[in-house]
Amino acid sequence: MQTTLQNKENNRKQVLSLVFLICSIVIGFFFTLDQGYSYIEKKDTLDATKKEIIEKKSMLEALQNTTKNIENSVELQNDIARYGSEFREDTVIDSIFTPINGVNIANISMTKGEKTPNGLSLANISLSLKAQDRATLGNYLNYLTNSKTNKKSYIIKNLNFPLDTMKDVPVSVNMELGMYYFE
Repeated sequence: MQTTLQNKENNRKQVLSLVFLICSIVIGFFFTLDQGYSYIEKKDTLDATKKEIIEKKSMLEALQNTTKNIENSVELQNDIARYGSEFREDTVIDSIFTPINGVNIANISMTKGEKTPNGLSLANISLSLKAQDRATLGNYLNYLTNSKTNKKSYIIKNLNFPLDTMKDVPVSVNMELGMYYFE
């Protein structure tokens, strides 16, 4: 009987040990559950950050290549200066008053305009001028819009002048120009 009692006592101790062990595991599980979730979340964040770093590095490399190409191309630098410079009234006036003979500017007005959806701003410039003939006017319009010697590039928004079929007659012109610039 002693052995049975001892066996029962041993069994009881084993059951109690097993219950304490299970309770410890359950309690430990609940206490470490938040840390587990936190670990998983931080690991996911780390993986996403590593992927983002790789993407940013490739983007940086592409931008560095583009910068190198721009620095090596004088023509591209001139085009950027013509199309994407800042709005300064003195440089606009310098580029509008042309080395082309036979064009006299009577009136000029400028406004900074608005930002466009492409990220650039569009300035508005109104001119009143007199050209000695239509050919000179054409040369001046080419100078404003297409010439590589002009430091700025303009868009002709509106152009008004009386058309006379006679040649070599002075032409009075009112026009509105647009100019893209960075703000």
